[in-house]
Amino acid sequence: MMPAPLGHATGFLHGVTAPFLIGARSVLLDIFTPDACLALLEQQRCTCMLGATPFVYDL
Repeated sequence: MMPAPLGHATGFLHGVTAPFLIGARSVLLDIFTPDACLALLEQQRCTCMLGATPFVYDL
């Protein structure tokens, strides 16, 4: 899961480029809210999440 915007280098690298290169699935959020993020993590059975400290802190 990648909560960072895809227009940001981190979001694009870890949300688009890396999953594409290794054949992984990427789960993206339209707008980050802690409740939506946690629900999507559970619903999509995510095994990895990368995000800046503010995202993780809010969770």
